[in-house]
Amino acid sequence: MLDLAPIDLLLPNPPPDPWTAERYLEVLHPRDGRGVVGGLTFRGSHLHSFTLSRDILPAAASTLTEQEAYVALNSYHGPRGGERRLAGLNAVWLDLDTYRVPALAELDRREAADRILSAISGAGLPTPSLLVDSGRGFYSVWLLSGAVPAALPRWRAVMRALTKWAKPLGADAACVDPARVLRLPGSWHEGASRRVAIVSGDGARHAFEPLADAIWHAAGRPSRRDFDATRSTRRRQNRPEGCGAVQHPRGLPRRAFWAAIQRDLDMLLDRWGGVIPHGMRDIWLHLYCCALTWDEAGADVL
Repeated sequence: MLDLAPIDLLLPNPPPDPWTAERYLEVLHPRDGRGVVGGLTFRGSHLHSFTLSRDILPAAASTLTEQEAYVALNSYHGPRGGERRLAGLNAVWLDLDTYRVPALAELDRREAADRILSAISGAGLPTPSLLVDSGRGFYSVWLLSGAVPAALPRWRAVMRALTKWAKPLGADAACVDPARVLRLPGSWHEGASRRVAIVSGDGARHAFEPLADAIWHAAGRPSRRDFDATRSTRRRQNRPEGCGAVQHPRGLPRRAFWAAIQRDLDMLLDRWGGVIPHGMRDIWLHLYCCALTWDEAGADVL
């Protein structure tokens, strides 16, 4: 009599679960996370803004995919927008308008996706948590773990550096604000006449600091460790002989002071709807550039 192995040992490993809108929302905004989730839907010419609690996101997925739907990647305490309401930084992303890049626009969707992943790997960046075919372009998303709202200034600098690096891939430089919404996988793209779909990725999360350093390296900029070492060296070289440690006056250290100024300027910009009023542009830009010189992304001043 044959000694047969259990039937489950003879079967191949089951394929991984497909990426559905429900699974995407659960990975992007886990139930144990902070804040609520905002987004937009289009039905015909009607625009609707929504804010949903995390526990009902899976149930809402089927309704959202019946229309053109966009979901914010970061979470807020209330309606999205406004630095004080930011609950968590969930991701770093690229919005790639590949249809604007002739070398990518002439490829089929699979080849274009492979070209993007090859460029990311060649730059020393980790594989994206998700690569989304948005219909006409792609979204490359790196999910974050443990990034708190206080990291917002560094997060903004990372987004600017990443977008600048990816310009040859069609990166949209305007899609770098924390309240940005991206098309929901599984939803319909009316202009492209197709559904948005995830083409690759495992949904893994990345620690923010190592990812930020990898992005600095890809963009040809020093990491935070390199920057701090260079600043310390310059301070030692510029310190007069016999001079002791520099004593700051009471109050905030200069770096923290200018970080506070930058946050206030960002709040003003949000209050103005993203457009600096005439008569305020010179002073706003002057103060913002002064603040950037104290940030590790001082190269962004120009």
